[in-house]
Amino acid sequence: NLKEAHSDDSQQLPIPATYIIGQDGKIAWRQFDPDYKKRSSVKDILEALEKL
Repeated sequence: NLKEAHSDDSQQLPIPATYIIGQDGKIAWRQFDPDYKKRSSVKDILEALEKL
């Protein structure tokens, strides 16, 4: 129950995300997971950047 967990009326679940935006302004890569413990690794980010 999000309302109880947040102790307020919000019904939103924060989800950590990482985005890489290309020079054209479009999302070139993204990673997100509802499990806050699963984050983008530096390796994954660097590999995505190399592909731009």
